[in-house]
Amino acid sequence: MFKIIFNEDGPALHDTGMALNEESTFIVDTGDLPNDGKNYVIGFGKRNGPDSPVIAACAIISARPNTRQAVVPIIELFFSSTPATPGDLIDYNDLAGKSAKIRQGY
Repeated sequence: MFKIIFNEDGPALHDTGMALNEESTFIVDTGDLPNDGKNYVIGFGKRNGPDSPVIAACAIISARPNTRQAVVPIIELFFSSTPATPGDLIDYNDLAGKSAKIRQGY
């Protein structure tokens, strides 16, 4: 479970250390959101490699004040024997029909 905290650098998620029964769900305790006219969102992503600055969004929802909100990422993984090297363009429609697919979350 995570808690949104606000400090001089802006909002951040703090891991509370509380375990959840559902492995593919994140719970965020929003507490009081600032009354500053801004809309806040909660987002989780996956980094494109350990040192990459590129982060792909996996789950994003609007934050509501004083709630515990479930965030369920949806990730699709494709496995195929199609030969490719990093940087190659792949036809998604062609790949999707010829590969095994694992979908996590809904």
